Amino acid sequence: MYHGPVATAWTLAQGEVIVPIPGTKHRPYLGENIAAAELSLKAEEMAALTTAFEPDVTARDRYTEGQMKRVGI
Repeated sequence: MYHGPVATAWTLAQGEVIVPIPGTKHRPYLGENIAAAELSLKAEEMAALTTAFEPDVTARDRYTEGQMKRVGI
């Protein structure tokens, strides 16, 4: 199941300083990404997603230490 619209709607609801940049390799998902701007999540859904994706739990470095060394960082 593709959850892009829900993820995009949740990200949009985080405030004006956070902007989702969805991408897709599949044409059918493009319309879903656009429609996510109109998707309204219920308070319970927002709370469940916020709990599931707490910043301290899900935040991590984008690249491994070895990958960072390869680019000189």
